[in-house]
Amino acid sequence: MKSWIPVVALIALFALFQIAGIAIEGWPLNFQPLLAMGFCAMACLGGRQWWIVLAAWLLTWPLLSWYQGYSINLAFLGTALGFASVFGIGFIMRKGKSLFSILGGVTLSAISFYLITNTFSFFQLTHLYPRTLEGFIQAQWTGPVGFGPTWVFLRNSIGGNLFFTGLFLASQHFSPATQEDEESEEELEDDVEPAEA
Repeated sequence: MKSWIPVVALIALFALFQIAGIAIEGWPLNFQPLLAMGFCAMACLGGRQWWIVLAAWLLTWPLLSWYQGYSINLAFLGTALGFASVFGIGFIMRKGKSLFSILGGVTLSAISFYLITNTFSFFQLTHLYPRTLEGFIQAQWTGPVGFGPTWVFLRNSIGGNLFFTGLFLASQHFSPATQEDEESEEELEDDVEPAEA
């Protein structure tokens, strides 16, 4: 298989979910695969494919922001720092391969991304949030008046991350390469004779 096909497929998948979030009424806001992909690239693949996730974001985010009428501003920096936190958490979690540690790590990644990007929104959107503790809490939880609560983004982000991480882990578990590796390990164990006492 051509090595660029998975890259194109991954970018297309991310773009499809981004477009669905914009175009389909009732689509859960922020139910996207990108954070899970970034976390899994670092935690499960040892960081080998992180650049694909970064390319997917860099190619789609500006175009979709332009389509929605948003300009590239401080929010871009906040989003970039949010992704850096996801990559960092994934890097730290790369040694713990248990299901619990992976799902816990991707949940922590969603919370970290949410807090960073909403903090940037608090400082950037001065017309929506007062510069007080109440304004900061509003940015993190209730959202600006007339726009709906921001906690919905967190809920959907955690749900999306868990869903897409589950898909990733299932695909890893059932992939032919993984099954061949497990069979090779079993054959090696069978070949090793126990030491005599």
